[in-house]
Amino acid sequence: MKKHLCKLIALCLPALSAYSQAIAQTPAAPAKTENKTTIDTVIVRLNNKLYYAVTENKQWRINNGKVTFSTYNANDTLPDIDLDYVSSKPSLVKRFRKGDTIQNCLFGEIKLSFSDFMDETQKKNGVHNVCSRKLVFLNCVFNRILADTTEELYEDDSKQKKKLLFKQDLMFINCNFAKGLEMSDCIFQKKFFLTGQITCNLPSSIDNCEFDDLCYIFSAPDYNKGNSYLKIHSCTFNEPCIFSVVDNEQSHITIERCKFNSVFSLGKSISQNIFKRFHANYNSSGYVQHIYNYGTYYANFLKNKYNKEYYINDDTIQAFMPNNHLIYNVTLAHCKAKIVDVANAGMMDCSLEDVSILKCIDVTGSTFTYSTTFTGKQALEDVNFPNNNCIIYASYKTFSPEAFKLNIYLEKIQIHPLVHNYFDSTSDFMQDNSNFFNMVKDYSAKKFTNEDMVTTLKARYQHEQAAWERSYYAAHIMHSKGVGDFIGSLFQWSLAWFLEITVSTGYRGEWKFAIWVVFLIMLFSSIYFLRHREAVIDYLNSKFNKMDDGEIEKFQTLKVYGPFSGFRDFARCFWFSCMVFVDPRLPVSFFNLRVGLFGLVLTEWLCGITAIILFLVFLASNYPFIHSLIGI
Repeated sequence: MKKHLCKLIALCLPALSAYSQAIAQTPAAPAKTENKTTIDTVIVRLNNKLYYAVTENKQWRINNGKVTFSTYNANDTLPDIDLDYVSSKPSLVKRFRKGDTIQNCLFGEIKLSFSDFMDETQKKNGVHNVCSRKLVFLNCVFNRILADTTEELYEDDSKQKKKLLFKQDLMFINCNFAKGLEMSDCIFQKKFFLTGQITCNLPSSIDNCEFDDLCYIFSAPDYNKGNSYLKIHSCTFNEPCIFSVVDNEQSHITIERCKFNSVFSLGKSISQNIFKRFHANYNSSGYVQHIYNYGTYYANFLKNKYNKEYYINDDTIQAFMPNNHLIYNVTLAHCKAKIVDVANAGMMDCSLEDVSILKCIDVTGSTFTYSTTFTGKQALEDVNFPNNNCIIYASYKTFSPEAFKLNIYLEKIQIHPLVHNYFDSTSDFMQDNSNFFNMVKDYSAKKFTNEDMVTTLKARYQHEQAAWERSYYAAHIMHSKGVGDFIGSLFQWSLAWFLEITVSTGYRGEWKFAIWVVFLIMLFSSIYFLRHREAVIDYLNSKFNKMDDGEIEKFQTLKVYGPFSGFRDFARCFWFSCMVFVDPRLPVSFFNLRVGLFGLVLTEWLCGITAIILFLVFLASNYPFIHSLIGI
């Protein structure tokens, strides 16, 4: 038995050994792994409200061809919105060419370019760059819109890109560009609207475009993760450009090397009457037309607003809607603009770098604030005014030269409010006017070290202060509150205009003063020559040609000095007039003149005394060497 058992073991050992080696060489079974799902929340703006949808592994949750978006804010009780999921580019392009309004659509993975909007009939005729239809997109979410680089859009000889021509309105209303927007080389002959969430964590750009009509851009903040960027480069705006931005410190917007031939506005200078007109009773069913009408009216308002200045009792022009939002990180660099409107805007880390302003900038009620890490140009320190008649419109109550960092251009601009209320019972206009310009003059004295420049700047803004005082008195003459107000205003107005006519209220009034003095001397010389010629010449001869008393009684000027010479006699009268005018002393010998001549001489002497006082007070003090010489 033992023998058979040993035999069996001997026979089985090789088999067991081979089996064990096979097991050792067999790879281990793979361990079970879990499928990880990446869940993301995409926040968009629809119907001017925030909505969100969830994606799984960057794929939309599609149910019956729709993607559902729910309200983002817990307090909103609005129903969910279903967007049509569009995945076919040919069908979408077909809808473009029918002129349909593209509404409530989500453009999946479709990548569009503006060349896709061009007319098909034009393409058949070999023209690839014309769109003759009005295009409207409402409540849409785009994947990405790209700048087109197709070969057909290039000139054959120079490979220069042709511009895409849009002959009718192009409107993106409450649209979202989840992966950015690229727009380049386009000409918009009609109105262009771009509102919604137009920035994202991928850079968006508008480059080398021309806007021949209104350009209205409203950029809502991107509430998704990360910073968002928009760059507008080398564009021309021939009509008002309204670029309204809501607050989000993660947004970064750069507008550079652009030309604004009308108004560039940050869209915050909305007066209450405009807001009530368009937003108080608006019908949400006609939202596109509502936005169109509002943008058009506001643009026309801005276009005409700065063609005049306002002198009214009821301040409706700048009774702005309250604005508690800050605008973050907007840079306007190397641009040229006719008019810049940043009124009623609170700006944080915003910069105007090398901006040329041809007519005016409105900073009424606006503020510039900066973080400790900001390194760009601040406030108005780097703007320039090529023309000599440019204006900074600012409020008497809120303007601060230090906060706005006014620079050397103070030598050739004006600073004052756009709207003057001369009958505000809650404020003293004359005191506010004086405080405002004294503040500017004090700032000039601290800002600049050149004494001649400081003296000129003080004279310049004293002159502007006087101009508004004249305007104030003129308004009170026209609408006086009583006899006393009328008489007092008339006297002050007359005195102010006398100073303006004679010495330009001290600012570059040398020529006015010289002309006035010469005119007075010539006037009195002519009167002396025509009415008192012999008496004047006798006085000169008696004073400068000494004779015995007996001979003086026999003295007759015309006979002694030969034949009559009108030119010589007028020269004598002119010399006599100069002597009376420039001599501050009144010689006793003048009292011996006959009554008519003495009255005329006394009048000229008083005019001369007035001219001397005006010269010393308003003109001589503008020249440091005269200032130090006479101690004024």
